[in-house]
Amino acid sequence: STLAEWIVTRPGFTPILHSLVPQLVQASVDVYNTIYEKLLPTPEKSHYTFNLRDISKVFQGISLAPASKVTDNIQLCRLWVHECYRIFHDRLVVEEDRVWFKDLIANSLKANFKLDLNTVVPSMPLVYADFMETNIDDRHYEELDDLDKARKVLQDYLSVHNHTAKKQMDLVIFTYVLEHVARISRVIKLPFGHLLLIGVGGSGRQSCTRL
Repeated sequence: STLAEWIVTRPGFTPILHSLVPQLVQASVDVYNTIYEKLLPTPEKSHYTFNLRDISKVFQGISLAPASKVTDNIQLCRLWVHECYRIFHDRLVVEEDRVWFKDLIANSLKANFKLDLNTVVPSMPLVYADFMETNIDDRHYEELDDLDKARKVLQDYLSVHNHTAKKQMDLVIFTYVLEHVARISRVIKLPFGHLLLIGVGGSGRQSCTRL
């Protein structure tokens, strides 16, 4: 709760968001406890290991967003949903588990914030990133609500790479690439951030990381 209070008491955050700290903490703890109890590791899902650091990672992700991008309770809840998806959902390898997780988030939103998931997240995919500004000093973590524009920005980055790197990349920037680049850039932005990319050969792990 101390971390959550620090996030929403920074300059620019409204008193309404300050009042949501208890619900934000409780929702995060509820999600973690349920996942910890229900999604147990198996031989096929040996990486289903969750610990209390995952809760801190959710708030660490929330702290990336500036106050100008989180102005009301809907935007705060949307950001919270996104960070839960990045910390927990991205590890899930079975569609059944992903559907179960979506229901868990929906129930948590209703129980703690009295909000419907479809109200908070009208459409998927839900993507946040900080690469929309080419000037590093002006970058801020924000929702990519215009995916066509975001793809154009990535295409520009790809063109710059191909003009300067010895090894060019022949990529088509579709939503799959956009989502993965956003995930990778989010983790790289975090202090000591690291991640393991798992996929078959030719799935684009190296290309997305280079981009």
